[in-house]
Amino acid sequence: MTIAEQRTANLATPALSHNTRKIKGHAHAWYPYSACGKTCTTRALDETRESGSAIAARLAGLARLPLFIGASAVAVALPQRGRSVMGPKIARKFLRSFGVEVVVDAPDRATEALRQEGVLIAVNHHTWWDVFVLASIAPVRFIARNDLAAIPLLGSVIARMGTIFIDRASLRTLPGVVSTAAETMRDGHNVVAFPEATTWCGEAHGRFRPAIFQAALDSGAPVLPVHIEYRNDRGERTAAAAFIGKDTVLSSIWNMLSGRCKTIHVRLYPPLRPGMNAPGKRQDLAAVTHRVIFGDDGERDHR
Repeated sequence: MTIAEQRTANLATPALSHNTRKIKGHAHAWYPYSACGKTCTTRALDETRESGSAIAARLAGLARLPLFIGASAVAVALPQRGRSVMGPKIARKFLRSFGVEVVVDAPDRATEALRQEGVLIAVNHHTWWDVFVLASIAPVRFIARNDLAAIPLLGSVIARMGTIFIDRASLRTLPGVVSTAAETMRDGHNVVAFPEATTWCGEAHGRFRPAIFQAALDSGAPVLPVHIEYRNDRGERTAAAAFIGKDTVLSSIWNMLSGRCKTIHVRLYPPLRPGMNAPGKRQDLAAVTHRVIFGDDGERDHR
């Protein structure tokens, strides 16, 4: 076994942290856990009013949803160059059909890295909407939980985007996911990872699991820290769009249709290059990335 293979195999046995807990019914003690639940979204919904006119406009936009899904299916079947052009355009139109605009703040170094090389995009995680938000910015491939493929209509589009699916209940699949992500970046594709490994409401956030950062080290790819924030009509951060606890896809769609989320702000930070401006161990790289995005080292979850 080579050194790289040994390193990848070790990913299946992560160190037990003080804030991990065994979730009843799941396969292992390191299953991703979020302290957020229904009260987070309920509070956010109570703080904002539904707009009748907004709902009507969004329902009209929703009627066009099958067209966007069909266009997406065509776009992901195109050659790489075609996907690079059409994919982000379709994702932006999809979000606009719900009356939501994406606002991007990015330094030149971040946008250049996205254009010229395969990077590992490490981003905080609120909801399945994050997938379309990031797809609206640049051609990307995702590491996502395997049950997303089961979402009616949208699941097939997510799968055709070249998504690398992960079974969070099985640690044995993790080395293969890391290896596939590394190979994808070597081929020049951008890979999106959600290192919190589950969704949080935005008022709180989780620590970063270091395993996926090994893919950046193995491929020599830089890490691009990204922060997503959903905001209401007052410009305040909101958990209305979050997909947490026992939320369903339908309830998540309705919350977006109700007009309680108006803009999605995406902040891209300069790339972190291991061995240059970032450490060369995955645990340290995860901590530095977490600090860039949240301002803390991610040693524990924060509420």
